[in-house]
Amino acid sequence: MKRSELKNAFAPMPNDCYQALTTATRRIYESKEDIVVKKKFSVALAVALVLVLLGGIALAVSSWRDAARQIVVNEQADGPYENWPTAKKAALVRAIVDQGFMQKTKEIDDLLNDKLTLGQADKVANETLVAFTGLEVSEISFMIIMEGAWGPFSQWTLEEQAWYSRLMADTGLQGDDHTLYVMPENPAIDEAEAIAIARREIAEGFGVPEETLDGYTLTVAYQVPELAFEGDEPNQPYWYVCYEAPSDMSADSRLFTMFELFVNSETGELPYTVESQLAARDEWETYLNDSLIKEIQQFGDDHGVYWEGMSVESKALWSETLRPKILAKLAVDPDFFRSIQMEAMVAFIYGTPDETALIQDQAMKLAENVLIETFNRKPDEIRFYTAIVDTYYDVTNPDKPLWKFFFRAPRLWGNAEAIAYYGDPSEIDGKIRTVNYKVEIDARTGELVTAFEVEMKDVETVEDWMKMM
Repeated sequence: MKRSELKNAFAPMPNDCYQALTTATRRIYESKEDIVVKKKFSVALAVALVLVLLGGIALAVSSWRDAARQIVVNEQADGPYENWPTAKKAALVRAIVDQGFMQKTKEIDDLLNDKLTLGQADKVANETLVAFTGLEVSEISFMIIMEGAWGPFSQWTLEEQAWYSRLMADTGLQGDDHTLYVMPENPAIDEAEAIAIARREIAEGFGVPEETLDGYTLTVAYQVPELAFEGDEPNQPYWYVCYEAPSDMSADSRLFTMFELFVNSETGELPYTVESQLAARDEWETYLNDSLIKEIQQFGDDHGVYWEGMSVESKALWSETLRPKILAKLAVDPDFFRSIQMEAMVAFIYGTPDETALIQDQAMKLAENVLIETFNRKPDEIRFYTAIVDTYYDVTNPDKPLWKFFFRAPRLWGNAEAIAYYGDPSEIDGKIRTVNYKVEIDARTGELVTAFEVEMKDVETVEDWMKMM
């Protein structure tokens, strides 16, 4: 569970249209261990995309889209922008200037004409990107750069959004589990009719004249949602219609902060009616205002990390303070929590090691040896599995406490060191990308208790989640 999920007790409703539209686009750049690449990065595409800078810092692009493809390739090879070689940073600056998104300054001219030292060039390139994006160097990524050029994703044209999805699919970064933006191909319901349907349904649902919506910001997209609606044909596209209240509209006068509808582009039907969404929101608000949910949110705020990644001490405090209350709630209302993961989070009792137990580093070393001896991982690749490790000290059986370690699969996309070791992420054995390892060690004797593989795609039940904890 990520920190945002713990904080909001499993994904609160989005609070603006922009966030709703860009969730799918941003998340592919997060450090997730369970991305399964469904389309391979062909040699032909690689040749077309990779522009190797041998003698200088020029980046010959005929359009901004060529430059955008190169940004994706750079991120796959070198990681985030801040890790790029100076030559690649300078090439990006050239593309931004050549495409008319920024004016050339004397410093930029010196950069592009190779009049600066390497350190000076890197500094000017970084300063240029900071000015272009409005963010710190450490925050700059593909989507941030694209929005610096084209504006917020929600304001891109339908053709630009479809181009983005094609690029993500071509480079192996987007599969069937992501929203796919596509171009309308003579749908039975065109954009104007989809807007009219959504406008009518929202007005009727809230009991107001349609003209009331004139004061709200309208956003429209055309997409195949990442999760198919019941009864859909494969790859059924929808019109996404969203109304958002302007920031200067008072809370008392607005109908909502944001309201979105999906309109089937062939039938005009809504998979979720306005009434059903309003009922779900009322239920959700009641849920979030529950005193136990608020306490869980506060725990997440206080400990500042996703639940599995919390320290041994934090998990011990969780068991002491929240576990009894969560179990009591489950006893009277088994379906109260919005995720079965919560049941797994209280399935065991966590504590801290006493003087008779191995210290954490000792136990971790033993667990790392298990990866080598049991799962045939090489000693020099263990560093990729220990980059993110969820650690537990299980005292459910006080006579036999356990050190538990969940080793996550190496993060490959954007990880230059891992790519140098394993090779092209789209070509290597899928198990490197998806298989995690769970190792449990007797905390007093150091003996191996159990060790097994876990594939995230197979995690569906409470028992599955428990294997990770």
